[in-house]
Amino acid sequence: MNNIDVLIHVNDQMDTKKRQSLFNQLGNTNGVTNQRFSENKEHLLFVEYDSNVTNSLNLVNKVKAQGIESQLVGL
Repeated sequence: MNNIDVLIHVNDQMDTKKRQSLFNQLGNTNGVTNQRFSENKEHLLFVEYDSNVTNSLNLVNKVKAQGIESQLVGL
């Protein structure tokens, strides 16, 4: 296992339902081990994943597939 953290900047405001939907989508992605929004900056999403299973581009594309405007920032 090769755990990597990535930071995704989310441009859109999200209500609780949209956040939960995003968390479900990412949580069901093979290789994702943890995800959380920054406590102080709700537009920053941290995702921990196994780089042997998935990659950062796949993760940001999953966010965008939910109709959420976002960019990969990295870590």
